[in-house]
Amino acid sequence: LRPAMRGEDLLLVAQTGSGKTLALLLPLLESVTRAVEHRPSAACTALLLAPSDVLVEQHAATARTLLAGLDPPVELDCDTGASLTGVGGLLEDASRVPSLLVATAAGARRRLEASGGAGREWAARLAAVAIDEADAVLCGRPHDTALRPDADALLDALPAGTQHLLATAFLTSEHEVALTRRFRRAVRVSEHS
Repeated sequence: LRPAMRGEDLLLVAQTGSGKTLALLLPLLESVTRAVEHRPSAACTALLLAPSDVLVEQHAATARTLLAGLDPPVELDCDTGASLTGVGGLLEDASRVPSLLVATAAGARRRLEASGGAGREWAARLAAVAIDEADAVLCGRPHDTALRPDADALLDALPAGTQHLLATAFLTSEHEVALTRRFRRAVRVSEHS
């Protein structure tokens, strides 16, 4: 966690059940809660991407548990691309700017494309992006040596200086090439290093 807590980009490779979700969430929540405490009206935002609706819901539940009881509260939305939920349940539109969005790539794209410039406002305030199962979210098939075009476009929409936290249980040599090409500054950490 040290590189991530210092604001460095991270590529974490570890088995399922090893704590990757917490390794992604803790640095995100640290930056968000620090910003909310110091400047609530201009708080940074953070994004946690997951490859499936099930993982989005699991990560959001973990984040809600970690955020419970904070004062001031941290707004968390969950967007699978098919449904959008906030603290109070189903949301009507994607124009809200939460402190933390847990989403699939489709949900994040919907947020970026929100009407009235809200998507650009949200993206401009992103301080950190965490991507669980980064190989699946960004690359696709096991032997792809480049990022998917939609993933590249999503990353290109983020402001310079955004922290990237990537985690995966398995990394093919082809995916490692693609990810290290895109995230040159990422510190690679594995459970065996």
